[in-house]
Amino acid sequence: MVRYALLLLVLTPIISLFSSCRTVAPVVDEGPLVVLISPNNGEVRDSGDVEVRIYLQNFSIVPDTAQGNKAGEGHVIYYLNASAPLKQGAPATTTPGTFAVSTETSYTWPNVPPGQHTFTVQLVNNDNTPLNQPVTVRANVTLK
Repeated sequence: MVRYALLLLVLTPIISLFSSCRTVAPVVDEGPLVVLISPNNGEVRDSGDVEVRIYLQNFSIVPDTAQGNKAGEGHVIYYLNASAPLKQGAPATTTPGTFAVSTETSYTWPNVPPGQHTFTVQLVNNDNTPLNQPVTVRANVTLK
């Protein structure tokens, strides 16, 4: 029994070394990703200006909407109390005043009144249409 325990103690680091050296292909496609940093879903905060901050991965923001669509690049659209349009080939804009097209990883909604509000962010192509696989994130926030 002691002999097996010693063998296990010797072989475990060797097996770990070899298994950490192999390359593993990702299980899921590593396409664009947006993470909402602020505000947090379910957060209760004071009314007024609300800054929405995001973190992007595998997506480059470009300033020119005149260039053709290119995988992994485009713009960000911030929405206030509006669902992000997801129809392929159609503009991902909503009623004026409920969206903001941006080339920044934050946007501040001015003077948001008290009540329940939904803040949504969508990554879009250079022509402001949804990505082939839409990428959105949303937070429901109560302002007092």
